[in-house]
Amino acid sequence: MGQAIAGLIGGAYEGQSRVVSAQKAVNVFIELGDGVASLRGVPGTDLVADLTYPIRGMINAWGRLYVVAGATVYQISSTGTALTLGTITNDGSPVSLTNNIFELLIISAGNGWVVQKAGGALTAITDTDMPSTAKADFLDGYGMLLEKNSGRFHFTTINDFETISGIDFATAEGAPDDLVSLIVDHRELWLFGELTTEVWFNSGDAINPFQRQTILERGCTGTFSPAKLDNTVFWLGENGVIYRADGFTPIRVSNYGIEYQIAQTTVDPIGFAYTWNGHDFYHLNFPGELTIVYDASIPDPNKAWHTRETRDRKDCVYHYHASAFGNEYVGGDKLYKLNQDTYQHNGDELARIRAFGPLRTDVYQTMPSLTLLFETGENSDPLDVSKLFLEISEDGGRTYGNRIEVSVGTQGQYTTEVKFLALGGFYDGERVLKLTMTDNAQFALVDARVA
Repeated sequence: MGQAIAGLIGGAYEGQSRVVSAQKAVNVFIELGDGVASLRGVPGTDLVADLTYPIRGMINAWGRLYVVAGATVYQISSTGTALTLGTITNDGSPVSLTNNIFELLIISAGNGWVVQKAGGALTAITDTDMPSTAKADFLDGYGMLLEKNSGRFHFTTINDFETISGIDFATAEGAPDDLVSLIVDHRELWLFGELTTEVWFNSGDAINPFQRQTILERGCTGTFSPAKLDNTVFWLGENGVIYRADGFTPIRVSNYGIEYQIAQTTVDPIGFAYTWNGHDFYHLNFPGELTIVYDASIPDPNKAWHTRETRDRKDCVYHYHASAFGNEYVGGDKLYKLNQDTYQHNGDELARIRAFGPLRTDVYQTMPSLTLLFETGENSDPLDVSKLFLEISEDGGRTYGNRIEVSVGTQGQYTTEVKFLALGGFYDGERVLKLTMTDNAQFALVDARVA
């Protein structure tokens, strides 16, 4: 069949120097099997509800789905019906959501609101000791409130988000930096500062229940970048590197290519995490600029990353997530749910792209043919012929030639060899191959060989 192409089944690693790497994995990710790896397309999306205004946050509380869109708080039923609960202040930024056994807490523009589990009433928190809050979470009955532009966090009365005492606060003073974010994991409070991170725990003391456990010499970028996944915490560090916690040790999981892309962004990130068919995804959005996704099930960080894009955007349109009713819901301009059997975004084209190279050779080499092995047979239209496009770059992926089109079969053709012929020669180590599928069909690439 020919010689295998190294690097075909890989992740996103598009570095500053195209001579080093021009690896793209857009809307595709690696799936490891029994000694076999393949590239799979990301799930598509089905529209659940158009809530008129952009979504700013969502949560599953008590088995119910709550969504904030613009200034309006909704409860969404399993059929997609939106029940309006009331309105809050809308500054256009993400909201922070958490719940105890009685109340859902919503933080927006520094202020707080609660939705009662019983009855669903939405009311503003009027306690004058309520700090201007950036983010909130829940720990052992307490509402944990991160005070804006300070090193302090406050805690509410147990199971009562609306009652705050002016003396119930503490300061993360292991270092003089302000706090950026917080998250609760395994009943531990992670306080992310600009340059350091402190981990606190509930000691049970009646007067000062929260005590410092340790401090990490690593800060955080983005109030909403931290997320819980794979039994630990992920976040974007102050140095533009993405970390996961191994106990209390920050472990770098981003690669140089991903870090180079992050360095080009100008907006604060929004992170969320979820599990999809055995893949643990940490999804980090820089709205309007970039969406990068880490798969914790892949041990090699150079292969574990892919990017997501929606047509006519540089990023993925959805920035928030919640699991409910057995579905994975995502929100951005509208509310969607992920669907593995949908190969489009809300009926629109969802391009799946794999670019790999540059191909290395010390002598002039011809490429009489390129043969690809696809798993096919899943197509929304039984009569439609799925197509694959190949583009070739001779300058490290900066520019590409004309598209070459081939068929990858129709529904029911479950294994297909796709062959491109007479692809010319190269010798300078800057040839990059880019594969693209835009049809409403499964993308599952297993192997590639050159004759």
